[in-house]
Amino acid sequence: MRFTIVYRGRIPSVGTAEQISKIRKDVYLQAQLAALSRVTSQKLDAKNRQILGDTCYRAILPISWVCAIEVILLRATPATQIGGLPDIDNTLKTLFDALCAPSGPSHPQGSDFSQELHVLAIEDKQLSSITVSADHHWGGSSDGDMTVIRVTTQETDIDDSVALGGQSFASIRRNVF
Repeated sequence: MRFTIVYRGRIPSVGTAEQISKIRKDVYLQAQLAALSRVTSQKLDAKNRQILGDTCYRAILPISWVCAIEVILLRATPATQIGGLPDIDNTLKTLFDALCAPSGPSHPQGSDFSQELHVLAIEDKQLSSITVSADHHWGGSSDGDMTVIRVTTQETDIDDSVALGGQSFASIRRNVF
């Protein structure tokens, strides 16, 4: 399965918990992930959600699936200045934190929650291959930044304990891609 999601806005290079939550809660991003969850919902079970506090995080990818991601950062850059843009590696860390559920012990099945958010994956370990490029479009403000995320994934016969149990993803990728 292949799909593309888009985030509009600047991703900070060192994302605080508040900034990561803001990206995760972005209405446009949530609408895209909710639509995609209808496609993968037949494959999902209780392992594909995590309840932290009053929020339920629902992953659109089953936990045993791994995926390759291509990220294209389109940065709105004033014509006079390229310096001062965030580092790509730190920006990616913030992006991946926002696309995945936050870490922490999940509440038991059946726990009440008041808010539901869709995420790409429960664990960032499911992101097995990453390709990144950055480009500039001139004259805009940082609100004009756009991040295009192309995801390629497929179902595997690998069980959950292998997918997240510490085995090298190089081994898993040989089985998947």
